[in-house]
Amino acid sequence: RTPANLHAEIARCRSMTKKPFGVNLTIMGEKRGEPEYPDEFVQVITANHIRIVETCGASHPLMIKLHAQLKRGGVEVIIHKCVKVSQAKRAQEKLGVDMISLMGYDSGGLPGEGDMG
Repeated sequence: RTPANLHAEIARCRSMTKKPFGVNLTIMGEKRGEPEYPDEFVQVITANHIRIVETCGASHPLMIKLHAQLKRGGVEVIIHKCVKVSQAKRAQEKLGVDMISLMGYDSGGLPGEGDMG
């Protein structure tokens, strides 16, 4: 996906509802061949006045930077997706997220290393 795709999907969603909606921003990092910090995606989110963002992935230093930029850009609610309770605690303590989304054991199809047999 590209920032242009995100912008088009936001426009499509707006054409279907007048209700508020959020954006999911998953950052897997350079290990998966993606940019380590998708600044352009944050610009699209804030330029479109998105107020709710769910984040997932990346390291805490990167997420701290991301969450600060989203808040400065006007995002009101940041939800961080976690697999383990320990991750949820760290997200609240270190990232100061507004909400936590805990995934089930299958981790939404993305099991962690500790979940593999």
